[in-house]
Amino acid sequence: MNDINKEVLQYVHTVSGDGGYFALDGVPQNVTYGMTSYEKGSLIIHTLRNYLGDDVFFEAARYYLDEYSFDDASSEELRDAFAESSGVNLDGFFDNWVFQPGRPGFVLEGMEEAEPGRYDVTIRQKGKGRSFYGNDNRFEIAFYDDAMNREIRQFAFDGEVGTNQYDDLPFEPVAVVIDPEYKMMDAVTDLGHIFKNTGLVNFADEYIKADITNLGADSIYLHMTHYWVAPDPVEPPLPGLTLSDYRYWHVDGVFPENVEGQMHFFYSKAGNLDNNIITDPNDSIVLLYRPHAGVPWEQISFSQLGPWSVGYLITDEIKKGDYTLAVWDEEYVGQEETYMKPSEMLVYPNPSEDRFTFVLSTQEPVTIEVFGLDGKRVFATAPGKNSVVWDAADCPAGTYTATMLKDGVVIVSETLIKSR
Repeated sequence: MNDINKEVLQYVHTVSGDGGYFALDGVPQNVTYGMTSYEKGSLIIHTLRNYLGDDVFFEAARYYLDEYSFDDASSEELRDAFAESSGVNLDGFFDNWVFQPGRPGFVLEGMEEAEPGRYDVTIRQKGKGRSFYGNDNRFEIAFYDDAMNREIRQFAFDGEVGTNQYDDLPFEPVAVVIDPEYKMMDAVTDLGHIFKNTGLVNFADEYIKADITNLGADSIYLHMTHYWVAPDPVEPPLPGLTLSDYRYWHVDGVFPENVEGQMHFFYSKAGNLDNNIITDPNDSIVLLYRPHAGVPWEQISFSQLGPWSVGYLITDEIKKGDYTLAVWDEEYVGQEETYMKPSEMLVYPNPSEDRFTFVLSTQEPVTIEVFGLDGKRVFATAPGKNSVVWDAADCPAGTYTATMLKDGVVIVSETLIKSR
């Protein structure tokens, strides 16, 4: 469901979707058959099913269908039928998920050992397309120890912020993950991956890649979370610095301090991602970091792959914490000095199942050529284009090499991976 959730979160409020945030109840007639009713509706039903549990949910569904067979029913009647059958008060759930526009987004504020053997976890409810804070929030969280053993516990709270205490864990936790089995379709997309070998993994729905060059252990676990809600602001505000009002990341997992690698954070003026902050080629996009909520954001070093409008900000280490995009207005900072010169050729997505987009920052008359491992050229462009697409659907899965040439001389080379 993660991929459907991502599509709805990214597009439902745009012209590509329904053009706004709407409650599931009372959808405007002009979008009755749109993304809110169908895709978002399926996500909410998935969430309700897991909120109640399979046995209770399906029994309630049968009760509801028997009660209203060959008749219409309102959202309130659906709620009451499910509540009567299940014995669970569903007022809070329906208020939060059905009767309000947008979606809640549950973000990890932190975990601390408040006293020996007792761990306090704090979670904040944020909103996407809303200012409402729901009650009767209930979902699973997972604790991990340094050997990747996992323990599942329930987390419940009302309102904006909740703290639950856990004193029955059989180990000392080093990481905690909200909704580890993807049972709740809030304004979050996340994915965990166990690395047993070095290499690059693309967390596509999270718009981040991890390139591990040294595990530092037999295996490591990375959990990448993309929050589709606004990050906390910089305090005190800095004139000329604008944070994303749309999304940020949380990185967690089980890995040693000596792990080595890079994280690639995707930015894009297009695709309804960062168009609210990326508006001018002369502004400077930067990456901010904090180890956890309650700590001020700080700008960290990175390299930039791609032009001003689309690309990746790449860190040179793997570190737990929160990350967000921000833009310095040129009026305040002049020429940007905080990151390396962008690469002249950006290729995305990479890996890809079928299509690779090349974006060239140079204005020189260059060409692009792609070769298979057998040395055979499978794609080439004419000079002068700064954005081209290679449709690789008919090419076999495997590794390819893309080169950018000027006057027949290779000036940039990059490895491409076609995943299937």
